[in-house]
Amino acid sequence: MNFIKIGFLVVSLMLCFLDAKCKDEHRPSQENVTKIRVINNSGHQFEHVTLFSMKFGDLQPNDTSEYKILNYDSLRDDPLIYAVMEGDNLGRYLRIPDKNIRHYTYVMDSVSSGILYVSSFEDSVD
Repeated sequence: MNFIKIGFLVVSLMLCFLDAKCKDEHRPSQENVTKIRVINNSGHQFEHVTLFSMKFGDLQPNDTSEYKILNYDSLRDDPLIYAVMEGDNLGRYLRIPDKNIRHYTYVMDSVSSGILYVSSFEDSVD
């Protein structure tokens, strides 16, 4: 009876180890991911900033968010930036960075007549 329990335990541990190893092999390495950030270059405060369904929080004028790994699924996520400014919901379609780009920045430049203006560029971060 104890041999059965020990055998079951050994097989379970082996399956867990193999499953973890398999997941690691299919996970992109840190070198093969795109990281994005947001800069608020406007004079406005933005709340609930969201890019590609990823939350970046609130941004004061001249704030820069941290880089986040881009996790975009075209079937689930919107290629948009969303933000709330003085109670108004703002949104803008964005260019999705190419997969070979490692660091990409979106700049909230201004708001005019209720339209959010956003520029973007590839960063040369090492």
